[in-house]
Amino acid sequence: MRAARNTCQYIIMLSFLMFGSAYANQIDQSQQSYITTADLARDGTSGQTFTAGLTCDLLGIRLVVEGSKWSGDYPYGSDFTVNLRPVINGTPSDNILTSGTLSKDDIELNTPQWLEILFDTPYQQTQGELLAFTILELSGGGGNGWNQYGMEFANPYLPGQQFYGFEQGEPLTNGGIDMAFETIVTPEPATILLLAFGITLLRKKQ
Repeated sequence: MRAARNTCQYIIMLSFLMFGSAYANQIDQSQQSYITTADLARDGTSGQTFTAGLTCDLLGIRLVVEGSKWSGDYPYGSDFTVNLRPVINGTPSDNILTSGTLSKDDIELNTPQWLEILFDTPYQQTQGELLAFTILELSGGGGNGWNQYGMEFANPYLPGQQFYGFEQGEPLTNGGIDMAFETIVTPEPATILLLAFGITLLRKKQ
């Protein structure tokens, strides 16, 4: 009997370690499809709204990105910053909650790929909270290079929308477009606590 308990405890502890490593990050919101790529406004007011599905730390955003340039020896791609904003009365706010930056060294020319942008400071999101991320490219565009981002038509992500700009107090125009994106969060705390509780119970029984 003791051997069986030890085996069970070992399995639970192993599961706990697996959750702590393999599932250190997980995806909350996801819109993976894209039919084309497109550039965004240079002033950093373009992006996507989304609705948080979990109450937990929001660590960053995954996007489909490809670098673009003029012909010849011009540089391609651009460093860019993703800014997280609250959405108030249907409009992204000028207030920036947190941000993260990605180097163009990670971007390939004319090749869309999923890239991960982690925020400098995680944001504690609340289930049902409406948020937005906007993208500010840092190269200046034109001859200095720029990026294009995965886009899908026919409104595939119903809890949010893509936008090319916003003004305080003005509702967003719904063009039926969504960016290809995923939100990166920490695991649900209840999952880790349940495993820890199981280990504690087994130890008490020995």
